[in-house]
Amino acid sequence: MPNNLPQCSHCGGQLFKDEDGRKCMQCGRAWKKNYQVAEFYDSHKKEILADISEMGTVKAREKWQIPSPSMVGLLKRWLHTKESGPKPAPERSTDHHGPELPAFSNDWTPEVQIKWLETWASRR
Repeated sequence: MPNNLPQCSHCGGQLFKDEDGRKCMQCGRAWKKNYQVAEFYDSHKKEILADISEMGTVKAREKWQIPSPSMVGLLKRWLHTKESGPKPAPERSTDHHGPELPAFSNDWTPEVQIKWLETWASRR
């Protein structure tokens, strides 16, 4: 007879329902609805980021019981800032030297920094 009971994705143990969601009978891990887990992580964002900074991602993941794919998603969501690259340059000038380059910024992605340096070097 196949076992159709829900299993803990952490340890493979059987899950049982309680008032807060599900709990693993083997490892004791509580399983809540996805939105509840997301709310929990978001409400502890500062502490989680501080732990990552202090002890590293792997140990922070273990401490907070965050699966690796979830950690990747959280970090993308929390740390992703829209890149503000250089603004479009005005039309090429008549002296054939092109428009003035924007001031170099360490906040740009490495690709944008390299392209800026290549452009700057080609004008010299």
